[in-house]
Amino acid sequence: MTDIAENECAFKLFLIETNGMLLGEDKELAKELSSFGDYIHVRLSFKAGTPEAFEQKTGAEAKYFENQFRALEYLKKYGIPYNLAAMSKNPELMPDGERHNLFKRMAEYGLENFSRLDEEKADLFGITKKRLAESGIISKPENFGQMLYEPIKHSIFREVNKEGKAREVSEKELDELVKRSLDTSEFGLIESPCNTCTSKKPWHGHGAEDDLGGLLTYGY
Repeated sequence: MTDIAENECAFKLFLIETNGMLLGEDKELAKELSSFGDYIHVRLSFKAGTPEAFEQKTGAEAKYFENQFRALEYLKKYGIPYNLAAMSKNPELMPDGERHNLFKRMAEYGLENFSRLDEEKADLFGITKKRLAESGIISKPENFGQMLYEPIKHSIFREVNKEGKAREVSEKELDELVKRSLDTSEFGLIESPCNTCTSKKPWHGHGAEDDLGGLLTYGY
């Protein structure tokens, strides 16, 4: 991959999508990636929010769950451009408690991660649906995907802005406010699909302004 990046000057951007398993094991790999500057962009994908769920969903040993977060730590430490993805929109695949745990762990590495996060939903077909049902991960495959979680950014924004004072607090106070909201916020459920939503407002805000990104773009 690094040979391609060094020699194929026609590419303006080289996107790496990873689950963090190798990157979290090898700090030297992160150092090497950092040498390419903005030419490389990493998309780090999270499949689970607890070690037990990680093992059940991926088949990898639970001990490797931490590799995802070490990868995130190295991306930040060495200034590698990145964004995050999480398979976190389906309640059937990620129960409430697991989802809370995943986002609390992400918050440990900076609140700006929520502005870099793409939440994904699963569309199950054929053998995949059968396998997940047989493994016990989903109990009613026929109803899968009918309801989705609202995006975590919407949940957080609603919690921190309950009193309309989110913009008046310091960065430190906002940090604590958001982290506390990850313990207390209730995740709303939304129907899927929804004819009211559009590509510009896909999170069921229906006209409400979600400007969480403006609150959480400061660095750490």
